[in-house]
Amino acid sequence: MFEINPFAELAVTVPAGIMQGFVTVMIALVAGGTIFDIIHKGSAKYFFQRWSREKGLKQRDPGFDEKIASVAKTTAHDVLTSGEFCNFKRRLAHLLTMYGFIAYAVATAVMVFFIPDQRYCHASLLASDLVARQCNGLRGRLLVLVFHPC
Repeated sequence: MFEINPFAELAVTVPAGIMQGFVTVMIALVAGGTIFDIIHKGSAKYFFQRWSREKGLKQRDPGFDEKIASVAKTTAHDVLTSGEFCNFKRRLAHLLTMYGFIAYAVATAVMVFFIPDQRYCHASLLASDLVARQCNGLRGRLLVLVFHPC
C-alpha cells in the first residue's frame, strides 16, 4: 500500500502538470471561498469593530513578549486542542477530523507534486534491492520504503 504512488500511475495517462494545476486551483478556491464567506457574513467587520472598540478601552499597552505569549496560548488552547468544545467526545471528534484531513491533504500534495520520473525507477529498484540486502529486517524495509521513489 505504501509502496505505490497512485498519482504516479495516473501520470501515465494524465500529465503531472494538470494534476498539480488541479491541486493548486483547489487550494486557491478554498482560500477564496473562505474569504468570500468572511466578507459575506460580515464576521470580519464585526471583529474589526470589536477590536477598535476594545482598543479604546485598554488601560496599558502590553509589551511584544506579552503579546506573543497571548497569541501562543490562544493558538495552543483554541486551535490546536479545540478548547472551545467543552464536551470531550465532541472535542475528540473535531480533533481527529481536523488532523486527519490535514494529514490527508499534505500527503496528497506531496504525492502529486513529487511524482517520480519513471526513467530512474529501474536504477532505484536496483539500489533499493542492494539496501535491503545490506540492512536485513525492519530497518532495511523502512529504508527502502522511505527512499524508494517509484
